[in-house]
Amino acid sequence: MDAAAADAEVDAAAVDSTLPDASAAAVYFASGSADLPADAGDTLGQLVQHLKDDPAARATVSGYHDASGDPAQNAELAKQRAQNVAGALAAAGIDDTRVDLEKPVLAIEGTSAEDARRVEVTVK
Repeated sequence: MDAAAADAEVDAAAVDSTLPDASAAAVYFASGSADLPADAGDTLGQLVQHLKDDPAARATVSGYHDASGDPAQNAELAKQRAQNVAGALAAAGIDDTRVDLEKPVLAIEGTSAEDARRVEVTVK
């Protein structure tokens, strides 16, 4: 392998090592609300840039909820939150065909209330 090829491999490894930080994020919502929090733009910004930089990348959006209260209402709220996050991606110029919405996810027992009110976005 020549020096230029070795340098290219090192550069590719450096780029790949940054992907985990830029390829996933969580947006945390207020209790009982599907309104995007004020800091959601900052949270989603890196993901939007990653999606713009890689036209083949796709985003998966998952809304979480807990088991307290009415399960159907909680699942609907998680769905609305996920849809609002997907809408923010679309508003930032990401084609909705590149965004997959997962069905609402019941948070693991023992998860904090804040973690149960989140939407996770993963870009692959």
